[in-house]
Parts: sequence; C-alpha cells; structure tokens
Amino acid sequence: MNPQKLIRAALGLAAMFAAADVSSAQLTTAARIPVASMSNHAGTGPKVAVMGPVLGHFYDKASRQLEPLYGVVGSASLGAALPSLKGAMVEVAPSQDYALAVSRETGQLSQLYLNDVGWVAMPLAQAIEGADRIAMSANSSSALIYSSATRRAQVVTGLTATAAVSGELDFSALGGAIGMMALNDAGDIALVAIGDAVGNDAMTVYAVQSKSAPAAVYRARSVSGLAFLRGSNDALLSSSVENRVVWLREISGTPSAVDVANRQSGLEAPSLVAASEDGSRAFVLSGDSVLTIALAGPLSGSAPTSVHCSCTPTKLQRLRGREAFLLTDSATESLAVFDGGTAASRILFIPVNVPRQARAEETK
Repeated sequence: MNPQKLIRAALGLAAMFAAADVSSAQLTTAARIPVASMSNHAGTGPKVAVMGPVLGHFYDKASRQLEPLYGVVGSASLGAALPSLKGAMVEVAPSQDYALAVSRETGQLSQLYLNDVGWVAMPLAQAIEGADRIAMSANSSSALIYSSATRRAQVVTGLTATAAVSGELDFSALGGAIGMMALNDAGDIALVAIGDAVGNDAMTVYAVQSKSAPAAVYRARSVSGLAFLRGSNDALLSSSVENRVVWLREISGTPSAVDVANRQSGLEAPSLVAASEDGSRAFVLSGDSVLTIALAGPLSGSAPTSVHCSCTPTKLQRLRGREAFLLTDSATESLAVFDGGTAASRILFIPVNVPRQARAEETK
C-alpha cells in the first residue's frame, strides 16, 4: 500500500471515530494526526502535508517514539518523530502499514495505522491486557501476543483488513521460560521456544495449534532466531550456541530439520533470522555481519555470502523496498540498513541529525 492510501485510510478512521462520537477515553491512545499538519476547508476536507516516499517507520527505544524514514533504499533520511505514543511496547509490521502498541497506563493493545505525518489508533477489542511479547507473521496479516504475567497467548488475524482476536492458544502445558516466538501467515500455527525448567541450558521448540496439543518439533542448546517463511508452514531457526541455522520443514505434518549453515559456513553466534519474500534466501545476523543463505534456486547449497556492518546489529526489521531491513534501532550517529535486493548485498547508513540522548531527555 502506498503512502497516499495509508493517509486516506488513517483519515477515514479518524472521520469514522468522529462520526461515531467515540471519546478519547474509550481509546488507548487518542485517534489522531498532528494538528499542525492538517487544515479544514469547506468543501475540500482535511489536507495533509505529504513528505514524499516513506521507506518505513521504526520505534526508537531511547526516546520511545515512532520515527519515519523518508526516501528509498540507498537515499533515505530520518524524519521528525511522530506524536508520543506513551507505549510500553511498539512493534512495527513487516509491511510497514501499521504497528501494534501496548499502552503503558492501561495495558490495552491497539493497532496504529501509520502515515508519514502521524498515526490513528484502533484498540483491539477482547485482546489480553498487559501483553509484553508480540510476534508478527511474515505477511503482516496475523500476530501472536503474549502476556508473561498471565501466561496467556492470543492470535490476532485480519490485521491487513479487519482485525479481530481469532482465538487463544494454551501455553499452560509448556513448562519453563518462553523464548522466541513465531506465527505463520494463516495464524493457525505458532512456534514457541521453551527453556528447560532446570538451568535453561537447552530449549525445545513446540508447534502450538488451537485444536491440538503442543508438539515438540526441534530441540537445541539455544534458539536465538525463529521465523516462518512467507505463505508457508516452514520456518527458519538459528542457534547462537550451536552456530547453526536450521530449516524446519512440514511443521503442520511430519516435521523435519535441515541444516543450511553452520560454523564452517562462516556463522558467528547467529542471532535473528528472516526469509526473503519468495522464500529462496535466508538472512541471518551473525556477529557484526549479515549472512545471505540460498535456500532454493541455482545457488542452493552454495556458501553463504557475508556483508560486514560497522555497527552492532540488533534487529532485522523489514522496510519497504526489495529485501531491505533495518539493523539498528538506537544508533548514536546513524541507522544501519541491509539492502539484499541488489546483485551484491550492501549495508547503507541513514544519518541521524539529533543526538539520541537529547531525544531521550526530551521525552522524560
């Protein structure tokens, strides 16, 4: 969806709230777009200042604000922070069309429809309160939300259309600490890594579905990354302790695990992992580098390629643009972006004009 459509959707929601006389007290965060960016004129409706193409949004953990990235991969700049969300947790969807936010005051989960100058919030009815973990599906249509305080987990589907809580998953039979989580696009299979109750020196990955008991599908000394392939019930798993990336196949049937990279492939304590949109490649954070692993096609089975980053990668957040990922979320001087959509992968940097510490101080 292009930025203009996002703006129209946001304004449409705002108009809907006004017409329904929904008070701000009924919303976790007020449905709003910055007043300074809008003006009403008889017969013309609201006008919004469009800043140009939007590469995406990221949530700055230091300042606790959503910030837009203007431009395209290879030529981008950081925009002014959007209005404060007062959110304890914000997760931006891979599609960059929306984000999910948990209110610090009420624990209410809301869907934020994003545009380049603001956001509109829609609370998700019947969602559990106080969620502290969110796992988005690869195509952004579904999300798994989890509250460690109550050990309750829910699946929200229709996030790219009409969002609704579709059901609750039973984690009660899973002992030990909850680690990485992932959800397929259909929203009917969740993968959950559980640490051993004693020592947490090993983890078991379970497939959890609403109408069947959890089933163990893989066991490892650690699970540092877990992600479903787009439109598939296959998933990728990385283990930092074992220096291994595994392809978990046929999770909904007879699961199998295929090693696709290890220490001999150049892995160094791999953390997060993601798949390309067509499922032909895996992208893995490995130390201060990003490895690309061919899963299918003519390069399948070949040695992974590596791109070094003069940064400390902490995330693999998909941006708009072919296989573009944000690698950092609170850099002191610049934001690092991995561009895997070209013949030779590369790392690009987006300048940060305002010191992060100053931003953090502004929000206290």
